[in-house]
Amino acid sequence: MSDYGYDLDERLDDYLEANLLCWAFYPTAKAFSLFPQLCLRNGEIEKVDSAIFQDGGSFTVMPTGNLNGIPISTFAKQYGELVVAKAKQFRNNDSYDGSYIKDRLLCLFNPNYPHPDITLERFEDAEISRLFYQVIEVETAEPFSKPFSRPVSLADAQTELFCPYVFVKHEAKTGTCYYGPFTHNTTDDGRVELTATKSYDYHIFKITSDLVENEFPVFRREEGDYSPICRLIEKGAADSLIEDASEVDSIDWLPKKELPQIFSRIINGSEEMNEQYQRGTLQKLKSAILDYSTSQIQSPLIDDARKGRLVEAVSEMESAALDASGLLNSVLNEISDERLQELVVSEDAYPYIKDRLLRSSGIKERINEETQALKARSAAAEEELKELQGKICEARQEEQRARKDADALVQERLAAESEKLEKMRQDYEQLCEDTDRKKSEYRQAVVDNDRLKREVDDILSTLNNEATSTGKILESEILRKVVNTVKELDLKKGEADSPSITWETRCDEDQLSNEEVVDELEKRIVSLAGRSLNRNEVINLAICLMQGFVTTFAGKPGTGKTSLSNILAGALGLRSKVNPAPRFTEIDVENGWTSYKDYIGYHNPITNTYEAANPRVFDAMRQLSRESRERDSEALPYIFLLDEANLSPIEHYWSPFLRTCDTFTKKGAEVPLGRDENWALPASVRFLATVNFDHTTEELSPRFLDRSWVITLESQELAEDSCDINVDTLFSNVSPYSYERLMKAFYSSSTRIDDEQVDGLFKMLVNICAKQALPISQRSQLMVRRYVAAASPLMKAQLTDNQFAPLDFAFSQKVLPLISGSRESIEPLVDALLKECRSLTLTTKHLERMREYGESNGYYQYFI
Repeated sequence: MSDYGYDLDERLDDYLEANLLCWAFYPTAKAFSLFPQLCLRNGEIEKVDSAIFQDGGSFTVMPTGNLNGIPISTFAKQYGELVVAKAKQFRNNDSYDGSYIKDRLLCLFNPNYPHPDITLERFEDAEISRLFYQVIEVETAEPFSKPFSRPVSLADAQTELFCPYVFVKHEAKTGTCYYGPFTHNTTDDGRVELTATKSYDYHIFKITSDLVENEFPVFRREEGDYSPICRLIEKGAADSLIEDASEVDSIDWLPKKELPQIFSRIINGSEEMNEQYQRGTLQKLKSAILDYSTSQIQSPLIDDARKGRLVEAVSEMESAALDASGLLNSVLNEISDERLQELVVSEDAYPYIKDRLLRSSGIKERINEETQALKARSAAAEEELKELQGKICEARQEEQRARKDADALVQERLAAESEKLEKMRQDYEQLCEDTDRKKSEYRQAVVDNDRLKREVDDILSTLNNEATSTGKILESEILRKVVNTVKELDLKKGEADSPSITWETRCDEDQLSNEEVVDELEKRIVSLAGRSLNRNEVINLAICLMQGFVTTFAGKPGTGKTSLSNILAGALGLRSKVNPAPRFTEIDVENGWTSYKDYIGYHNPITNTYEAANPRVFDAMRQLSRESRERDSEALPYIFLLDEANLSPIEHYWSPFLRTCDTFTKKGAEVPLGRDENWALPASVRFLATVNFDHTTEELSPRFLDRSWVITLESQELAEDSCDINVDTLFSNVSPYSYERLMKAFYSSSTRIDDEQVDGLFKMLVNICAKQALPISQRSQLMVRRYVAAASPLMKAQLTDNQFAPLDFAFSQKVLPLISGSRESIEPLVDALLKECRSLTLTTKHLERMREYGESNGYYQYFI
């Protein structure tokens, strides 16, 4: 308790790990409050002292992790007003400001965490609800001496029934009494049907108020409203009073529907009635009832009170009864032997009718013959049915094989057509990029030409006479030739001076399973670096990095996009001191960039040299180009980080790399520097990009989003020292995994989704988007399919809880970022997707966030 940051009542420790019955208040969009009122521990029930919890007797529950951002109304629907909470620790609420969060105590809530601060359960679903009887009041003029003839209304229409059993509190002239226990059933018109419990043999009991020691009211604590939600009495105490029986009155509440069962037992227990029933009268039945021994204890119990009710019921029947025995004999005499035979075979015929029929001459023999014939035909039919079932099974198997073959053929043809289409698109994009590059080079040449003219004019203006001019021109020409000769060798000299590097990788990586690789990455990112990510989120980072040429981290400022990029590179060993040089370069994007020359470099036609815009990037790509030629570049991956990537239009300054997004696994990117000089980067190069969204940044174009994964980061509670992490120090001795090993673990070229349910859902979502004017490109569809193929074994999609997790990550990160438009055009799409995405938790969360924003602003978009 010393970590709370201020002095708290030490008795809080007594409530840890105890079941607390709380009233839940859902006032804000970020958190909700619980007001503990009853505590169950060590089998004892006691009232909670609200002063222990300070600030009105409550504490705050803050959803965290993947629950952060889910509307609080969702939790209100899930847990209701009465909640059973079990807290494992209380924290100091740093967000306490006395406004929307009024509690100094805080519990972080996420049932997906292995050790959450608190677990919650709806009261009526919890085992603790069976330890109470709920006390209700009803409106009825009927006495409690016999079962009510109709359902009754609750005295307070707002009362909600939480417990399976209830007692009715009744104010009479003689005092207050409690009647029960009852089971209850709410009718369609809101009234309540009360029934005595079978456990007490359909008896209820009258308990005077002086015997009820503890009636526990559970109150609302909302400002201005302290009305009770419900009243409870301890079930164990009430049951003890009933079992003692000396101070409570027992009342017979046997339902009428149970009377026939008792009639049957009495008839079977009376020799006279059993022998003379066919010609007996109801009078004999009344005699049998009165003579029936109460010592034959069965359920329901037949005591003297119930004998009276049974005699009364028989008397009512006697006034309008027919002679059942004579009627039965008349009916039997009118029925043919064939019809009698049918009645005997029928399952609906009563036993005493069967006995009468079987005594008819010749019928029993005929029945036996027909029975044997029917058995023979039944056996033959069963054999024929088994044969048909076998054929049906074979037909179904053949159908499944045919469907799989057809699907494979369709996928093969689809892939072939997709490749053709992608080739045409790439050619078209290549032409566009070449045109843009030529235009850019032309504009640059015009600028260079103008600058050259100004320089020449400045030189000529300084010349005073022809001799001086001639001397300086000769001097300038000689100097230019010397500089050009030296500079012309600069680029290749830099490459030649760069020593060949031998890259060290983890020596035992080939002996590790893919799951063990994930374990190691999770340990480095979560345990070592302190990032709050679950296992599937770590897998998602690795798959996006290896499956895509560029991965974008989006989110509000301060959500840890840049730090996560550095941590990911460190966890992969790309910043380790095990190797002589890092395999990670950060590029700080600036406003106004229009070309890759702004951050890499270019050929200066005036000096005929290669100028480096950013020496670190220039040297890194020159080294990678050399590695690519020497074919040792794929030993380790290399990551470039475009930090604040949308300060300038990405599709402009990153244009040489856009076309590489479709071919990066086969060949890397090419960077043209001018004067026929190109750098060929290896396939192991990847880009990360971080983006913010405000008035100072550029929107991401559909062309870029079609090629990038977009991982949205949300604010999360970080450890106190997490902001002071030095990544280079933290991961200085981490042995990196080779590019080949990471591709083996996190990349798949297959586009087949083995789970038919997942495949069917993805096809349905694609059709919904197409019908709502947002067709998903072939490129994006293939990226989603490859993601699911790679993620399914790692995320254990064969388990029910994780079945749709790979598709959930892929669809929310590949398709949802493309959604943008007016409410009229996008709302039908969002509603249709929400209807079908109930099993996709992350996708549903983003869609609900977009819908909430769109309904308020009239415009739907992913990046808000």
